[in-house]
Amino acid sequence: RALRSIRRADVVLLLVDATTPISQVDEQLAREVTSHYKPCVIVINKWDLAEKSGTLERKIVEELRMQAKFMSFAPVLTVSALSGRRVSKIFGVVNEVYAQYCRRIATGELNRFLETALGRNPPPLYRGRPVKFYYATQTGSRPPTIIFFVNHPKAVHFSYKRYLLNQFREQTGLDKTPVRLILRERQRRE
Repeated sequence: RALRSIRRADVVLLLVDATTPISQVDEQLAREVTSHYKPCVIVINKWDLAEKSGTLERKIVEELRMQAKFMSFAPVLTVSALSGRRVSKIFGVVNEVYAQYCRRIATGELNRFLETALGRNPPPLYRGRPVKFYYATQTGSRPPTIIFFVNHPKAVHFSYKRYLLNQFREQTGLDKTPVRLILRERQRRE
């Protein structure tokens, strides 16, 4: 049922227990959220018990981030359902995440971003020739889907794709939502 709910959801709240280590089931659900490009808010519950035990928030959040590196975009909230502490903040964060998930970015803005990112770190060479990025365009939202037209898409290493994604998040303010980047070969005119 959880997997079906993830597929249907507009925003996923991944509830984690602060008093126990991250389980394989939690990690599997997080991977499912990521594979479907769903926006997510990680909610760490039972925070009142974690504070009593002397566990630091930073330590728990770092552990969570290490185990779920692939969900670096997801904001983390610490709450206590028993006392109601910080529970009211959840809906504000959900609205913010959903607004980013639905956001559209103009092609001109995307291409300015691309020019800046390529200037900071040029693309690698492929068979002695540079990989050329011609332009970028957003083809959809929910999730924001960006297509980069390049001369050799298969030559772009995943680390450079991750660099572009990180630069894109930083410059466009889409830091709390999954973003789909697609590299496509530009069609040549005859």
